[in-house]
Amino acid sequence: MRKTRYSSYDSGKGAEYEAGKLSLEDLYAIAAEVGEPAQISGKQELIEQLINWHI
Repeated sequence: MRKTRYSSYDSGKGAEYEAGKLSLEDLYAIAAEVGEPAQISGKQELIEQLINWHI
């Protein structure tokens, strides 16, 4: 689940940022150009609920 959620860091601009080649200002410019990303459920709520059931 985590690998799918953060797959954008494996290539393109995400990989460049992770490698330290892009600053936050660069990311801001990219985000302003591209717009809002598609919402992807990380299923965090499901995992939190499962953990809470077992505590």
